[in-house]
Amino acid sequence: MSSQSTAADTSGGRKIESVWDFPRPAKLEPISDEIRVVFNGVEVARTTQGHRIIETSHPPSYYIPLEDVREEFLVEIPRKSSFCEWKGVAKYYDLVVGDKTSRAAAWRYATPNQRVVQNQPHGWGNYGSGAATGLGGTFGPIANSISFYASKVDEAYVAGERVIPQPGDFYGGWITSWIDGEKRGFKGGPGTSGW
Repeated sequence: MSSQSTAADTSGGRKIESVWDFPRPAKLEPISDEIRVVFNGVEVARTTQGHRIIETSHPPSYYIPLEDVREEFLVEIPRKSSFCEWKGVAKYYDLVVGDKTSRAAAWRYATPNQRVVQNQPHGWGNYGSGAATGLGGTFGPIANSISFYASKVDEAYVAGERVIPQPGDFYGGWITSWIDGEKRGFKGGPGTSGW
């Protein structure tokens, strides 16, 4: 992750993306890159029909359609949830493959926010290229998708590249060679909550 990226930089033929140029509020994008997740020697998910969510200061999180996930390995955690101001309420899943379990390894927004709010205030005035207001878009397309923490599986890939987990486990972003945190780095690790 270069600290001196420019729009002209490339990594593996891709334009380098600075997380500080990502929008806020968060934005949902369909992608055709292959996304893969492996745990305990078993491929538990693979798709080319996924989505990614990008947001200022965070590497993307990736969402895989349930039809491309081996759901028999997911065990819903009763009464565990979290709330995102953009996406809504998430529920969590343990990943159990053979004799190995990864606690709260995945999450899902079964009824995500589908409102589109023009000029939604978000309270971040001087971050990245954002402003104090922005477009809050629908997250409806991920209602039947799930996301995995790269730190809680054995391997996760985007477009054939093994990802690095975002520091900390609150946001669940996946870092690839074309995602750059610049000098400020990525939000999520220790000491970044005040950004």
